[in-house]
Amino acid sequence: DCPAVQSAIWARAGVVYVASLDAIFMATGNGSFNPQRHDWGDTVFKLKPDGTGENGDPLDSYTPDNYQALQDYDLDFGSTAPALLPAPAGSAIKHLAVQGGKDQKLRLIDLDDMSGHGGPGYVGGQVGRTIDIPQGDMMFTAPAVWSDPSNNTTWIFVATGRGLSGLRLVIDSEGTPELDVVWKNKDGGTSPIIA
Repeated sequence: DCPAVQSAIWARAGVVYVASLDAIFMATGNGSFNPQRHDWGDTVFKLKPDGTGENGDPLDSYTPDNYQALQDYDLDFGSTAPALLPAPAGSAIKHLAVQGGKDQKLRLIDLDDMSGHGGPGYVGGQVGRTIDIPQGDMMFTAPAVWSDPSNNTTWIFVATGRGLSGLRLVIDSEGTPELDVVWKNKDGGTSPIIA
């Protein structure tokens, strides 16, 4: 009975709560992106913990520049949830997340200003460069994040059906966080865990 469907939140983690921001973050799959109509397909967005935003919109949002291609080719941006990363030393960004998807890309998002425009409804604005998932394949799994206590290095482990990769969060010469691929293999799997 609804005139429009799609744009479900179907990542394994569902929503992610960030206590220091007192907000929840989630990613949507395919669907129309039209902020004037309150349509938020292929978007990561921020809400209050009770699930509300402001004036029927999220508090903030990040939508990739290629949102229409994601919709047209069934490349759900929200096939996984944002994974929280610790604030990298030497960076002005205090709340960071990595987002994967069926488009085989990894993007870093500043959770304090998701599009770089101070509010919802804009496109683009990810932190640094978007990279390909090192081993390839669509991402349906939740990445694992680990901080090495011996040197405070943050690691991100990403699994797909075509393999597993280990990436480090680094800061480039301009102070921008980046993902550095350290290794990959061809042992496909589901969501990794750290033990």
